[in-house]
Amino acid sequence: MNVRFEELKDEVEALIKFLTSDTWEFYGTPNPNPARIRVNYENQYYTGDDCKTFWIISEQDIKVGMLRIYDLQDGNPLFDIRILSKYKGMGVGTIAVKWLTDYVFNNFPEKERIEANTRQDNYAMRCVFHKCGY
Repeated sequence: MNVRFEELKDEVEALIKFLTSDTWEFYGTPNPNPARIRVNYENQYYTGDDCKTFWIISEQDIKVGMLRIYDLQDGNPLFDIRILSKYKGMGVGTIAVKWLTDYVFNNFPEKERIEANTRQDNYAMRCVFHKCGY
């Protein structure tokens, strides 16, 4: 699948729609609350000096995923990736992690590493980490 990445810009309603449209089984809050998403957005959880969020968009202009890079002012940034269930298993995660790796090291040259972790039972993400050299 071919995808492109677009930075999230003043799109709280689109963000709420996306995050409440699926169940995120490997997250502490698998079904996020719209009000909480709005508060997080207003508190710069998704955008700001320390964080950037990108849409993962298919060739058909469908938002198939979201990628959040945070702790950018720390020595080792982390990331959160969410791909809608119906687009999992199509290589989107591998493309996105490779893209974010290039993005961080090309735009933040002082960064020496990116931290990544997932739950032990998230086999798909563990495979993506391996494919991407993490």
